[in-house]
Amino acid sequence: MSRLDFLDLHRNRLTSSIPTELGKMNVGQLHLSYNMLTGLVPSELGNMKHLNLLWLERNDLSGTIPNDVCDLKRNLIQEGGWLRLSTDCIEEVHCECCEECCDESLCQTNPLLQDWNDGIA
Repeated sequence: MSRLDFLDLHRNRLTSSIPTELGKMNVGQLHLSYNMLTGLVPSELGNMKHLNLLWLERNDLSGTIPNDVCDLKRNLIQEGGWLRLSTDCIEEVHCECCEECCDESLCQTNPLLQDWNDGIA
């Protein structure tokens, strides 16, 4: 499959869970914010080797960002790339490797990110 630079599905009133099939896509930026997505973030998103932006905030997701996604970010950083992650990690989703944590009113820098960054240095 050819590479898709940006898949913007935010504010589309999407419901259900994030499809695991997205992990098979060759996407640079995936914007799923401001929907009604529920459940866990699928570990298959860690297969998106060209991903550099993943926005998941303002949904009803739960659980922990999978290790596969944080490992993808770690590998990209070590290869000179980057992956910016944003989700509702103030209360609903646990994410040590996300740059931004959001709640209903604001997004802020993730306080866990520095410890995670120290672990890859």
